Amino acid sequence: MNLILDRAGTFASGLCIAHCVGMLLVTVLLPTVGLGVLQHPSVEWVFVFIAVAIALFAATRPIRGSGWTGPRVALLAGAALLSFGRVVEAFHLFPGAMALSVSGGSLLVIAHIVRARRCATCTPAADAMA
Repeated sequence: MNLILDRAGTFASGLCIAHCVGMLLVTVLLPTVGLGVLQHPSVEWVFVFIAVAIALFAATRPIRGSGWTGPRVALLAGAALLSFGRVVEAFHLFPGAMALSVSGGSLLVIAHIVRARRCATCTPAADAMA
């Protein structure tokens, strides 16, 4: 379960980062090809919600045999940074807000990858009991 959770978290957080960076690069192109809906703030909130929800759930799931809390702290910090960056961006509080969101998303991706690597040594039965 942890491995699947971390793979989903890596994908969701990576998708969030790709969306943030992609919006900078293709702002003019999307409406031209009929994908202007991807620029809507609701889409950004959905990405953030999914990435943060998976991160918070993963942070509550221990990795059996691992006393190392680094990934858990990184998941919580990444979720906070991503959420804070999105709120700051939504209210136009300062121009560099997207950098906060991308940093938070990047931290989530790294934390999920580290957790997945640490869990690669878990057996399915041990992982199910964790």
